[in-house]
Amino acid sequence: VGNGVVAVLAGGGGGGGAAGGKQQQQQQDKDGEDAAAAGAPKNSASTAQAAALAASPSADVLGRGAKDDVRALFTFGKVLGKGQFGVTRVVTNPLTGEQNACKVIPKRKLVGKEDAEDVRREVRVLHHLSGHPHVVAFRGAYEDSQAVYIVMELCKGGELFDAVAKRGHFREREAARCVATLLSVVQHCHGMCVALRDLKPENVLFL
Repeated sequence: VGNGVVAVLAGGGGGGGAAGGKQQQQQQDKDGEDAAAAGAPKNSASTAQAAALAASPSADVLGRGAKDDVRALFTFGKVLGKGQFGVTRVVTNPLTGEQNACKVIPKRKLVGKEDAEDVRREVRVLHHLSGHPHVVAFRGAYEDSQAVYIVMELCKGGELFDAVAKRGHFREREAARCVATLLSVVQHCHGMCVALRDLKPENVLFL
């Protein structure tokens, strides 16, 4: 359908996200977790854990023990979208000029161990699904004392939802090509033992 289609899987784009267009929030905060077949992050039984994590906003989320100087790695640009847990922004590598989308998840919003595990799961799923031409590319995950940063391919073409709303309808050949692309993504996910539970036009982006 015009240029390539990318399915945003973990955190739509987040995500969501995901990543691209004006809505590359990859909403991945919610949508990415759905794609990973993750449950909702809230759990009333984790009150003590939530208090402990809230009291230690610099806690190690990714489990690497390393603190990255993210501001030295990327220049942060405009906001692409906002979700429940984070904000997605355009980032630029100052050495190469390459632009990507970066989902910024403040640690203060991770109020329990379940929330932190959801972030780790999102990173694992993004990495696990990498390599398919129509799955948003995972560039890397970083962490400092304030936030976790998930960097993904930037999709500038906008959402399938907006394209349909603007055009009213697609020609049969265009629609068939789009559906075939989406089915190839679903097949890839299922082959990698990932259930894509939130497949909708808002989570499909054009490159």
